[in-house]
Amino acid sequence: MYFEAPFAVGFFCAFTLAFVSISPSASASASASASEPEPESALIATSPVAVGDARVDSAPKARSAPTLDLAPEDLSPEDRASEDRVPAEELGASGMTSTASVSSISSTASTSRARAIGTHADDGECVDRNRGDACDRRDARDGRERSGEDDDVLLKGLEPMRRAQESTVIGGYGQLDLTSRRVGPRAERFDVRGTVRRLVLFVSHHLTEDVSIYTEFEWENAIACSSCRGSVEVEQVAVDWKLIDSLLTLRGGLVLVPMGIINQWHEPPIFNGVERPSFDEIVIPSTWRELAIGATGRFAEFLSYELYLMTPLDPTGLGPAGLAGARGQGSFASSRTPALSGRIEVEPWLGTIAGASFYASDIGTNGDFFDASGSRSRLRFPIFGYAVDGRYKRRGLEARFVWSQWFMPKAEDLLRARRADGSLWFPNATQTGPVPIRAEGGYVELGYDVLRLFMKSHHVLVVFGRVERYSTQAKVPSAFVRNPSLVVMEYTYGLSYRPIPQLVLKLDTQLRDREKGLDELAVNAGLGFMF
Repeated sequence: MYFEAPFAVGFFCAFTLAFVSISPSASASASASASEPEPESALIATSPVAVGDARVDSAPKARSAPTLDLAPEDLSPEDRASEDRVPAEELGASGMTSTASVSSISSTASTSRARAIGTHADDGECVDRNRGDACDRRDARDGRERSGEDDDVLLKGLEPMRRAQESTVIGGYGQLDLTSRRVGPRAERFDVRGTVRRLVLFVSHHLTEDVSIYTEFEWENAIACSSCRGSVEVEQVAVDWKLIDSLLTLRGGLVLVPMGIINQWHEPPIFNGVERPSFDEIVIPSTWRELAIGATGRFAEFLSYELYLMTPLDPTGLGPAGLAGARGQGSFASSRTPALSGRIEVEPWLGTIAGASFYASDIGTNGDFFDASGSRSRLRFPIFGYAVDGRYKRRGLEARFVWSQWFMPKAEDLLRARRADGSLWFPNATQTGPVPIRAEGGYVELGYDVLRLFMKSHHVLVVFGRVERYSTQAKVPSAFVRNPSLVVMEYTYGLSYRPIPQLVLKLDTQLRDREKGLDELAVNAGLGFMF
């Protein structure tokens, strides 16, 4: 049945063959690795970008290798101990905002560990090809590129060079999709469509050593108009003021709500699958941002935090399908009662990151509600959500999991609320499904770089599978009946080919299995990049 979507398969295969044909053979790559310097582009690829990290100097930067040819036995015990950590950037944990890191590292041409994104450098292949025998001895010792400096030392050492560089940095990412979808078992054919799914441009500027501005603009689906599906949006704009080194940075502006993984780190090369997980569009509606003021920082090398007061959800925008319609997004957001959101993230050992986040508010005051007599009523509508997540990346194995729940105990009161003219705010709740008391969902994903089994190469071909479960009708008010079509199991499996860390070609198949209603089958191909 997959041959009904030949364009999607052909799209992926053509690009894959093109890149393989122009790339050195596995043996050539292996032999050249001892003499050829790492391309400068690999340095830029090291920091997948996210507002919360290097841009504000409150999170670990990619660490430079020592400039002297030292064998492992020549390093001090302290230096050797400091090498055993992997910065969060190698897992894509810096998302889309490590702009200062990109600027400083690429400008100084340091042999950064962060080059290892998308390669096997952390598993036995030295990425510093100018180090000769010393590099070989390090590889023989533990299969990873070594660094004799920890994050704090590197941060202080780069400050003078950073001040000497230009203070404005430009970057971005893009995603082009070809989707082939069939809805229902009796559909005669697949509906094949192509689109420029996303194009994002970000600009950051350091006003002083401690004060920086970050902006991010997004175009979706190529054309923005009243009758088409495209849009042009301000995704982020924030001012950061570093107060206490990496411990405390104040942040104000339009920021990403720190919930889950994808809402913060969503560049195409750092996640598998042509499209983002459906969970991250429904349960945690990415990309979710709000006007906020708060703090971010790092208590230790392995422990970071974010905490914000922000504009809340609009209760009148809630619905049976989730939170997406209630987001303020920085556009005339009702703000009578703020929301509190935060995240704590820990990197307990090599290649592992775990996070927990929350969102809480009483959003009832942010809507205009009336009773049946036309008198204004004060509605209390508390909402609380949490998410836990984890990521693992080591020796070609990739794993992710996320789980989130949202609680709205006063959903029935909201469903009975009225407008000033006496009509119900949610008149179709009995037909389409009610605002839920509880919504929940999550996914588990596993992947492996199969090229490691056959050759020694910087190319990466990840075979992955993901299972999602999400329901925006997990629990509904007793007077209403849930909509079973919004209870979904989704299965995605496919390939992610990365000839270089900044570029990815993707092919996947998705099956969306609803508890009741028409199932969906899709075959997708895509191209993604970041710079």
